[in-house]
Amino acid sequence: MTRTLATCRPRTPAVLRVAFIAFALTGLALIAGSAYSSRGALSSRFWQPTPCTILSSTVKMQNDENGPGYGLAIEYQYQFNGRTYTSNRFGFTQDYVESFETRQEMADHFKPGTTTTCYVDPNHPQSAAIDRTIGGLIMIAGFGAWAAIMGITGLILTPIFERRRLRKRQSEMKAQRV
Repeated sequence: MTRTLATCRPRTPAVLRVAFIAFALTGLALIAGSAYSSRGALSSRFWQPTPCTILSSTVKMQNDENGPGYGLAIEYQYQFNGRTYTSNRFGFTQDYVESFETRQEMADHFKPGTTTTCYVDPNHPQSAAIDRTIGGLIMIAGFGAWAAIMGITGLILTPIFERRRLRKRQSEMKAQRV
């Protein structure tokens, strides 16, 4: 049987294409999710620094499939434009850590009666936060960017390498005929 170019043409496995598409989509989803979650922290850069008084600060525990995690439950009061407001938002990301002691140190730092700076949204003074950092969202967005780049690069380079392999096979077949 004579092999023709059509019968020996290598095909990129569908599994490989699906994997690259999954990488790209996962990466893009992580980037989009991080951007959506960090929009509050980014907009808070323009909020007004305002003195606030801590009313309560305790460690709260959350149990999920990863085991126990500890977060900060905080409540504080501030005045803005002559009105008094109360808020319980510490930051824009709710991070839980495995160590109770780590969160207890944070709760101890913000003891009731302590005065600190909170940042108030001038357009919505009932919205305030003590911490304006993005935190781990940068790491998630970075991983998302890596996954998206790997997926897109794989989708672009796979056909190029496939064509090279095809040309090499063509020249091998011509050499066998001679």
